[in-house]
Amino acid sequence: MELTRIAVSETLSNVSQYLSDQGYDVITFNQTIPNEQIDAAILSGENENMLGMMEEGKFPIINAEGLTATEVFEQLQKRITLQ
Repeated sequence: MELTRIAVSETLSNVSQYLSDQGYDVITFNQTIPNEQIDAAILSGENENMLGMMEEGKFPIINAEGLTATEVFEQLQKRITLQ
């Protein structure tokens, strides 16, 4: 079974670690990552200007500003199962 690949903002190391512990393939968010290579993106408020650079609808994009790692995980679970 292929792992779900999640791109996470560099500033969200706690979220990256939590998602990795839950079995996700976590990579650092980078604007040069082709959209086809990730299944979801977790961005901090400072990455919001990057949202326009991504193709909408290809994968879930979650703004983690003000959320705990657990809350991000819960949102991710809901959004991925809806795809």
